[in-house]
Formats: sequence, structure tokens, C-alpha cells
Amino acid sequence: MITPDWASFRAILLQNKIPQNQHSYYTKWLEQFLAIILTKDSSYTASSIKAADINHFIQEIDRKFDLTSW
Repeated sequence: MITPDWASFRAILLQNKIPQNQHSYYTKWLEQFLAIILTKDSSYTASSIKAADINHFIQEIDRKFDLTSW
């Protein structure tokens, strides 16, 4: 099971200069990503997530919400 380290995640957002008013969106997307990954295979760990998994998720978000402005 994957348990996010939210303090580290927030630090990454700050380090990458993500505006505070967007942090909740990134957090929700991470939660959704983890939920999708775990429904595919509940034995996933953070180290077993592949770039293809992340790319697929981002493409799905873009398809649903049109992220080109981001």
C-alpha cells in the first residue's frame, strides 16, 4: 500500500514554485492517481510506479480537463 508523505509532497510543491492556491489541486490529483494505481494492483508500492502510469494519468486528466493552459 502506498501512503503519501504529505509533508514532503508540500515541500516539493514549494520547491517547484507551485502557487499556494494550486496546492489543493495537486494534492487531489495525487490522491486520484494513487486510487487508480491501487485499483489496478493493490500490491503497488511507490517504487513500483512506472513513468508510463504517471503519463497515462496525466493524459486522462488533460483529456477530461484540458490542461493546456497549465
